[in-house]
Amino acid sequence: MPKTEIPTYVCHYCKKVATGRYSPNDNEVGLAFCSEHQELMAAAFFCLLNGKVDDFNQLLGTNLEIE
Repeated sequence: MPKTEIPTYVCHYCKKVATGRYSPNDNEVGLAFCSEHQELMAAAFFCLLNGKVDDFNQLLGTNLEIE
């Protein structure tokens, strides 16, 4: 059986090696985080799940637009 490589994720905030991720399912990367930014990404993921895109953008300094 061939060996499957596990992808290496980086923190979506600072680009350090990720220690985890918040994702709606196993097939999507979601929001990866390092140990320093875990709480920030938890709050940002919560905002996305609840349709609070403006709050998400404010937390992460982005300009994501979702219709």
